[in-house]
Amino acid sequence: AEFEHLVAVDDGRFLGFTSVRRWQKLAYLAFLAVNFNARNSGVGAQILNALTNKFADAIVVAEIENPYELLCSTQRPS
Repeated sequence: AEFEHLVAVDDGRFLGFTSVRRWQKLAYLAFLAVNFNARNSGVGAQILNALTNKFADAIVVAEIENPYELLCSTQRPS
């Protein structure tokens, strides 16, 4: 199964995107990114709403990683 992408743009300005892989009755949300300047404005919620509408007949599954955990583990002083 190939990835499908949903992109949020406003007046030519990139706001965010998601990548989804469909498999049978599952829609696996692999990535969700929102432009730093567009955060806390509802863009992420709008992308998720579009995703659930597009895959209304599927169960949407997501794996959430804490970005700060990764950041902290990769920026430790040597």
